[in-house]
Order: sequence, then structure tokens, then C-alpha cells
Amino acid sequence: MNVSIALSIDSLINDLLAQSALRFHLGSPRPNLLIRDNSQALARLVMSKMGEIASDINASMASSDADIVVFELSLPTGASASGLRSLIESAIVSATAAEIYVGCDPAAAAYHAGRHQNMRQAMRAMITGTATIVPCRY
Repeated sequence: MNVSIALSIDSLINDLLAQSALRFHLGSPRPNLLIRDNSQALARLVMSKMGEIASDINASMASSDADIVVFELSLPTGASASGLRSLIESAIVSATAAEIYVGCDPAAAAYHAGRHQNMRQAMRAMITGTATIVPCRY
């Protein structure tokens, strides 16, 4: 089935800013690197990561305005478009954070790069129909 997934650049930037603020607030030895004043630069980097991920999952990208980017792709019957949207958002944020931190906080960069790889694997599994649902008990 063909699906369209709309993503907000501003929302993705807000996720990056929130992660950075929490990291700083919870005692990171590094200064808070990401602030709202850097939003234009972050938007360019987010767009770059969107393009990489769109290519990776064979999606086309269309922009409806300055903030919204739509991914269009085909999913197997029964696959969750909302689940894929969450994976795409997480992959974009993780890839962006990994690139930002690579020169100043190698541990944070490695964490985000690993998270990005996990999201990419999960996206591919969902798109190819090889993803499985494992019941969890709490």
C-alpha cells in the first residue's frame, strides 16, 4: 500500500533541543550545545538527514511548505504507517545528533550513531515486511 508520512522540521528540531537540554540538566560535563538560536542551521542539517533516510528506505520526498516534508513510499499490507513515522523521526533526530556531537562529545556521538543504526534496521524490516511483533508483559 502507498502511504504519505508528513514530518515537521520544527518538531524534529524541538526534539533535538529537548534532548540537549535534558542531557545538560541531568549533569552532562559538556555545555548545552544546542539552543534555539541555532534553529536555521539545525533545519539544514535535519533536511540533509531526511534526504539520506528517504534514499535509504526508497521514499520520495516532497515539501508542502517551509516546515512540512512528506515522505511517500510503499508499505506491505498491515504495516503501521504511524509506527514507521516514529522510526523515521527517531532516525532523523539520532543521525542529526550524532553528526553534531562527533567533534565535541564522542560518547554522545557514538550513542546517537548506534541508535540511528537500530532505527534504520527497524525501518528496513518494516518496509520489507520482515518486522515481527513480540508480545511484552509488564
